[in-house]
Amino acid sequence: MGRSVPVIMAPLIEIEQIDVEPLPQRDGAVILTSENGVDGAVRLGLAGTRAWCVGNRTAQAARAAGFDAVSADGDVGDLARLLAGQTQTGALTYVHGEQVAGDLVATLAAHGVACAEVVTYRQIILDFPPALTHQLRKLELLVVPLFSPRSAKAFSDRLVGTAPICAIALSDSVAKALDSVRITTLLIADAPNASHMVELTCQSLGKPSQPALQP
Repeated sequence: MGRSVPVIMAPLIEIEQIDVEPLPQRDGAVILTSENGVDGAVRLGLAGTRAWCVGNRTAQAARAAGFDAVSADGDVGDLARLLAGQTQTGALTYVHGEQVAGDLVATLAAHGVACAEVVTYRQIILDFPPALTHQLRKLELLVVPLFSPRSAKAFSDRLVGTAPICAIALSDSVAKALDSVRITTLLIADAPNASHMVELTCQSLGKPSQPALQP
């Protein structure tokens, strides 16, 4: 039976869409590394094409938007290896935000795969809500799941107070963004997906009084 755990809703990043014009051609395929990229690809008029996706959540969002989605079920490196192993992909268009984790275009080029890229959104860093700032000044353990290097950096740049922190990182690159700040416990998901993050977060909530941050 589950137990109640206080949760602080604290978005660290806000998505702002960038105006784009539909692309003149619809042949080839699209590369997507986030659910926000799915929206951008739709606005580019690419719905209905093959979508090579970094993970299952992105692939699920792409399918719901009308794409023929294939998931690498991993990180950017897994996606690059998946594409490199294809005998024929057609023209590739990588749809992403202004800030990305890793240089996928260069990684693909090293595998002999060329792609165009289009930026369709930007990430706006938000201030901590008062409830989070207040909790950070206590001495209770705060469990913080972090899903991207940018959200991890946003958290570390604004970290104040004395509360012990248990950070749950989606990947090594997310964990690396926390190198410069005090973290009591740092856990890295065995695989970069939501189910592993949920599992680690639940394991870390040893007591009902320990609050969890929902970034």
